[in-house]
Amino acid sequence: MRREIDGRMIRLLDEFGRAYPARDDGRPGMASVELAAALTMDQPQADYRIETARNLVARLPDTVTAIEKGQLDGYTGEKILHIVSALDDEQTRAVETAVLRDCESRTHKQLVDRARRQVVKVDPEGAERRRQVRLRERAVHHEPLDDGMGELLILGSADRTMAAFQLIDRCARQIKRAGDDRTLAQIRADVALDLLLGKDNSRRKVVVYLTVPATVLAGLSDQPGELTGYGPLTAQACRELADQHSTWQRVLTDPIDHTVLNVGRKRYPSAALAEHVRVRDKTCRFHGCHRPAATCEIDHTLAYDDGGQTCDDNLGMFCLQHHHAKHDNGWTVEQPTPGHFIWTSPLGRTYDMPADDEPPPF
Repeated sequence: MRREIDGRMIRLLDEFGRAYPARDDGRPGMASVELAAALTMDQPQADYRIETARNLVARLPDTVTAIEKGQLDGYTGEKILHIVSALDDEQTRAVETAVLRDCESRTHKQLVDRARRQVVKVDPEGAERRRQVRLRERAVHHEPLDDGMGELLILGSADRTMAAFQLIDRCARQIKRAGDDRTLAQIRADVALDLLLGKDNSRRKVVVYLTVPATVLAGLSDQPGELTGYGPLTAQACRELADQHSTWQRVLTDPIDHTVLNVGRKRYPSAALAEHVRVRDKTCRFHGCHRPAATCEIDHTLAYDDGGQTCDDNLGMFCLQHHHAKHDNGWTVEQPTPGHFIWTSPLGRTYDMPADDEPPPF
């Protein structure tokens, strides 16, 4: 039954996506914005779900039918779609036909392996071309985790990532053999970050915003602070970060009501208001969007041309997509109090985005 539900969901998402026409400038419609708000999901996740459903129906129609019949699951269908992404329509259909043969009796791994083999079979000359395409996708990603931790993922060519791991591993084993009491995994993590940042973060030149009550740095309280882009940190972690030889921005707050008292900055004083709004909002102020404010655009809630004032209760941070949603796609937004936004979609649905009053009392 779960597989049949996957197939039905793919059909519905495709139909919903096509119900929103493409924009005149060629960008996709705003279906994913409505989906993200309605289901309270991140915007990239909504974009992915709409785009994946559209491509599955368009490029692998027999696969969607097989999912609806319960012959394979939606996850396997998405994986096959990813594998054939570099092929033209004729090659894709040839791979699909081969993969779906007796697919109901095959496991996920068997179907994925079959798809990869068929891709090479229908387009052997394209192997190097596809390698070059993947090489252009190399990137670094950071994922905030719980308990003050984070995960750094480096995607690159296998020869370089393997060489980098071997270097890290060799250094870590040498340290371990010298009698270090950390686990090998812990030493590898520390070695990798030391190679990137230098000892005590001495190579770091980027700005890190740390919002912390003044009493914490003075050692008078243990309220948590907040690292912008990550979330809450313990008082001790805040004090350790403040003592490091790194570049960071201090945001002192009142220990009672958390009102911003002072924003450390190295920019011109005329940027103070924008800096205050950026620190206050922390992320894009669209419902469910978590893009950091540092990557967003500052916008007047009531347009300046319509009499809107340039003040904190009429300014907010919006990522590019949600900025366009407000100005070009029928969404409206109100800001009843500083940092509190209420969005109304073209369908008349209302989404409340309360002010992010961090750091909260724990």
